[in-house]
Amino acid sequence: MTAWIKNWFSNMESLEKPILVDGIQYPTVENFYAASKTLDVQQKRKIATLTPSVAKKYARTLALRSDWEEVKFAIMLIGLIQKFSYGSNWHKELMNTRGEELLELNNWHDTVWGVPANIAPGGQGKAIPNGQQGNNWLGRLLMFLRDEPLLWQTIGNNAAEWDNQKYLLKSQEWLVTNPNFPPVPNMAILKGKTIDNGTLPSQRLKVVISGSRTVAQLPAEAISRIEKIMELGAKILIGDCFGADCLVQTFLKQSGYSRVTVYYTGTSPRNNVGFASVRVNGSYTERDWIMCSLADYGLAILKDNSPGTLKNIQRMPGKVRVIQV
Repeated sequence: MTAWIKNWFSNMESLEKPILVDGIQYPTVENFYAASKTLDVQQKRKIATLTPSVAKKYARTLALRSDWEEVKFAIMLIGLIQKFSYGSNWHKELMNTRGEELLELNNWHDTVWGVPANIAPGGQGKAIPNGQQGNNWLGRLLMFLRDEPLLWQTIGNNAAEWDNQKYLLKSQEWLVTNPNFPPVPNMAILKGKTIDNGTLPSQRLKVVISGSRTVAQLPAEAISRIEKIMELGAKILIGDCFGADCLVQTFLKQSGYSRVTVYYTGTSPRNNVGFASVRVNGSYTERDWIMCSLADYGLAILKDNSPGTLKNIQRMPGKVRVIQV
C-alpha cells in the first residue's frame, strides 16, 4: 500500500459540522470540492455519502462542469471558510500558525494545490521537499484566510450564493488578482530539509532561544542544535535584542523556517527580520519570563555570563541546553 504524506490541515479530515450547500451535507472539504465538479444534483448527493478518498476518485470519472477552471479556487475557499469557521477547533489551530508559511506537501505529484516532496524517515507526518516548484494553492488559501479575517464575513455570510455561478466567477476573479494574496513559495531554499507537517500546531514543541548580546557569530554547536529544533517542527520563541537574538533570527530566515515568533517591548521590535511578533507590556525581564513560561524547552547561547541569559536558564531548570561561547 502506498504511503501518503500527511498534512494536519488535509481536506480529508472530518469537520466539526458538515458543509451545507443547497440542502446537501458534506462531511469533509474533499467531499464538498469533489461534488462541486458536477452540476448534477444526484451525483452531488452520492458524493456526499462517500469517504473523502473515494469521493475524490469518483469525481474524476464525471464530466467537469464547463466553468470549472474559473470557479475551482473560489469553491475551495468556501469549503475552507466553513471548516475553519470562528469558534471551531480548526480555527484555533489555524490561528496558531500566525506568521508561518503553510505548505501543502505531497508525494502524489500535485503542483496545483501543493508542492512535491518525499516522505521523510520517521513517518508520514514528515516530508522532505525535492526542490520542485508548486503553486501551493491550498497553503496559500489557508494563509489568506488566516491573515484576512474579513473573509469570514464577506464570503462566509453569503451561503445563499455559494452555488451561484456569477458569484463564484466574480469571487475567483477577485481572489486571483488580490494584491494581498500570498505568493508562490520558493522551494529551492527548503530542498532537502525535513518538515513536520503532520503535528497539529497546538501540539508542537515550543522552544525559547536566548543568548548574550555580545555574541558575534553563532558557534557550530548552536547551528547544529537549531537545525535539530527546525527538524522537530518546533515553534521557536525569541527576543529582539542584538547579538544572539539577531543572529539566530537571521539564520532561521535564511533557512526558510517560519515557525518563529519575536517577543518585544516598547513600540516596535529592535530586530525582526520578518517573523510574527508579540508585544509585551512591561520590561525585558517580564518579556523573557513570558517566553520561558510558554516554552517546553530552551536553548541558551551564553557569553560573558550575560545576566539575562543566566536568568532564562534558571527559569527553566533542567530544560535548557546551554552552549558556552
